[in-house]
Amino acid sequence: MLLKRNVLVVVASGNDGVPEMGYPATSKYAMAVGASNRMDIAAEFSSYGKGLSMSAPGSDIPSLMPDGNVSYLSGTSMATPYVAAAAGLLLSKNPSLKPNQVRNLFAKYSR
Repeated sequence: MLLKRNVLVVVASGNDGVPEMGYPATSKYAMAVGASNRMDIAAEFSSYGKGLSMSAPGSDIPSLMPDGNVSYLSGTSMATPYVAAAAGLLLSKNPSLKPNQVRNLFAKYSR
């Protein structure tokens, strides 16, 4: 349903640190995002494997907690918003892009 509406789905790859991901990261319609550490190396907890689209910072990310304090959190769920935000910026300038075109551009121009 989302694909028919040209919605890009960006999901976390998982935090098991194994070479396999679960659903929805394994969906061919989703961009699965892994986590990298401060050295820009794959975080040891980040799941990976066939279908991983890219990684983004996901270790020790400052996060505002409900009580107003800041905590430093790690996980692929911390990395995923970076990719979703970048995709949103790209789509704001190029709203006619389809989800697969966004995935292809990220694959082509990310390292």
